[in-house]
Amino acid sequence: MNVDGGSLTLGGSVDEGSVAALRTLLAGLSEAGETVVVDLSEVDYLPSFAIGVLAKARSRARTRGVRFDLVAPEGCTAHRVLQIAAIPYVEAVEDVAEDDEVGVEAPRTIGAPETLADGVSEGAARPNVS
Repeated sequence: MNVDGGSLTLGGSVDEGSVAALRTLLAGLSEAGETVVVDLSEVDYLPSFAIGVLAKARSRARTRGVRFDLVAPEGCTAHRVLQIAAIPYVEAVEDVAEDDEVGVEAPRTIGAPETLADGVSEGAARPNVS
C-alpha cells in the first residue's frame, strides 16, 4: 500500500492479512480530506471480503460528503471484479474530475451494469412469469 495525500495505490494481493490495515487507512483518508482515490490497477487478488471493505468505505465517505473513487483500468483484475460486483469505478486516475459533485454517479461510472426500472440489471436473466 502506498499513500500520497488522498490517493492510495494498492498492489499484489488484498488478502485477509492486509484488510484490517486497509480498513483503517481508508477510514483515515476519508476523515482527512474531501477526495479519496484508490488505485487498484496493480492488484492481482481481490476477494469478496476486500470488496466489502472498499464498498463500505466508499459508502461511509460519500455519506460524509467525501468523494471516493476506485480506479480499475480495463484488463486488470480489479476491473472485472468491480464490474461483476456492480461497484462504480473509473478506468483511469485522469477520469477523476475534482469539480464533480459527490452525489453524481452515472456520468462517472464505467462498467457497472445499468439497473432498469424493474430493478433487474441490464443483461441479467429475467424470470419467466407467464
